[in-house]
Amino acid sequence: LVGSEMCIRDRANTAATGNALRLATGERINAPKDDPGGFVALDNFRNQRAKVTSALTSVTAASSIVSQTQSALDQIRMQLTSIRTLAVADEDGALSASQRSANQAAIDTALETISTLVNTSVNGRRVLDGSAEFQISGVNNTQVQDVLPISLGPNESKTLSGTVIAAATQA
Repeated sequence: LVGSEMCIRDRANTAATGNALRLATGERINAPKDDPGGFVALDNFRNQRAKVTSALTSVTAASSIVSQTQSALDQIRMQLTSIRTLAVADEDGALSASQRSANQAAIDTALETISTLVNTSVNGRRVLDGSAEFQISGVNNTQVQDVLPISLGPNESKTLSGTVIAAATQA
């Protein structure tokens, strides 16, 4: 009887410990012994969640870089518009020498501003001077054809068309 009482006491202690762990963690499955199939499924979900979290972090960082770069590009576009306006101001030769000098000084300032913007780092990367080496993974380059860069102003639009030569698949 003493041995069976110890066995019952051990089972009760084990059950109490398991219940305390479930209460503390708030999870029904804490170890494979709780539910082997459920533990494997839970582990798979945790791995997928970690991958999604990592991808979300990468997307957030890329979004920040794109946003800051777009801001710099908008400032460059404003400077170029200013330069164009000043350059055509004397088309008819009606400006005085001092007005031409003032326009030239403003153009020089705009060019210096553009140079500064081009050499600015975004999150530690120089993205506008041509030195950034962005890498894209998971893309089959043979399926990307006839890509042409297009630059549109803030109030411009353009209709684009293309042909899908292969459907996306999940690896």
